[in-house]
Amino acid sequence: MTDHPEESWEAWVGRVAGQLEALAGDGFATFAAHPAAPVGDHGGAHPRRRWRRGRPARMPSTPRPSTVAAPPMAEVLLQVRLLEGWLALECIGDTEFEGLSDLSVAQQGRLVTLGWEQDDHEPTFSKTYSRAESGVAADLLARSLREVLGADWPSQVDTRHG
Repeated sequence: MTDHPEESWEAWVGRVAGQLEALAGDGFATFAAHPAAPVGDHGGAHPRRRWRRGRPARMPSTPRPSTVAAPPMAEVLLQVRLLEGWLALECIGDTEFEGLSDLSVAQQGRLVTLGWEQDDHEPTFSKTYSRAESGVAADLLARSLREVLGADWPSQVDTRHG
């Protein structure tokens, strides 16, 4: 996950834009969303209800997320490589050996609406930007992570550089 736990999406876009602009040689960056568990999923044991005089005690209220988080996308990642001086973005949404998409049809449609280009009917999407457009590229990554892959905050994004 990100080393900037309190970071806003606006700050994340600025920081990632700088990282994309600084890519050199065969450098790359990957981004994977790890959204929060859905409301009601406590990762194991549920709190026990306490009974008072024949009725349940009040349970502490659970904050509701502002958007419905998508299920975890273990096989979906966003990748940026420097290719002949251009930033080549890819959204890889398939399992390598089975050829099945981990993205729903609605998620694939949303990626296209955001600006990704789909290669034929495969669940792989791409977009190319000049280095000068690193801010626009970082914004596309952020919107894709938020609106399609379910990350509510940058702290729910696993970033790797190579």
